[in-house]
Parts: sequence; C-alpha cells; structure tokens
Amino acid sequence: MKLRRAPATLAALDAFEGDLVCVTLFEDERPLRGAAGLCDWRTAGWLTEALRAGRLAGAAGEAVLFPPWPPGRRLRARAIAAVGLGARARFDAAALAAGCAHLARLAAGFGALRLCTQVPPFPDAADALASALAAALPDDASCLLLE
Repeated sequence: MKLRRAPATLAALDAFEGDLVCVTLFEDERPLRGAAGLCDWRTAGWLTEALRAGRLAGAAGEAVLFPPWPPGRRLRARAIAAVGLGARARFDAAALAAGCAHLARLAAGFGALRLCTQVPPFPDAADALASALAAALPDDASCLLLE
C-alpha cells in the first residue's frame, strides 16, 4: 500500500481526490477538531447536524457513512465516513488499536482504493493506523494520512 502523510489542513483535504475520506472523533470532545472539524466545515455542518440529531455520537466502534456529495463540491471523495473512538479521557493503546482496526475494516468494506484519513491524536498512532490499513487494504491501495 502506498502511504503519504500531510498536515491536517483544508488545502490537503481539498486536494485529495479518491474513494473515501474517513475522520475520527471522540464522544467527549466538542467542537470537532482536526480533519473531522475540517470536513464539517466543508460540508456546511453535516457532522455537527448528525451529532445534534443523535445519528452520531463518537462512541467507540461507531461508524456513520455520509453519501456522495453534489457536483461542484470541494471535497472530491465518493463519501465521508465518521468513526467513533469513544471517550478521549479513557483513550489508550488498546482503544487506539481497536479504533484503527475498525477504521481499516470500514475502508476495506467500502472498497476504498484511494483513502484519506485522520491520524488519531495519540503517540505512535500513525504507525498503528498504517499497519491496520496495510493489513486490510489491497496492495494497490493508497492512503493519505492527515496528521
């Protein structure tokens, strides 16, 4: 799997063109931060609205897939997925491993060959996420890790 890294910025997100943008979020962290906050900005608050409506909470093991965007959109992915990581206050190495594995299974199940995802804010998270994705995705897949 081809892996690239970039800062989590609007420019990096806007430049990505592929199958899936996958963001992570904690259930006890609002407003949304990192790539989740940037995606929320670019979608005029779709993630925030899902949180307010109770369709998304950020709970560990939770995933919500948002549909494709209309033509002319700034985000050029077929879909966006939001993956819950649970409570940030209790986030540890075991939760990181579970969250990375869940994100990787979701991307593989979606059939993503070109993926952009957010690295969870935790020591060694980029390596854990890269390993999980490499195990789940085909060799010809590519991933942009937003840090």
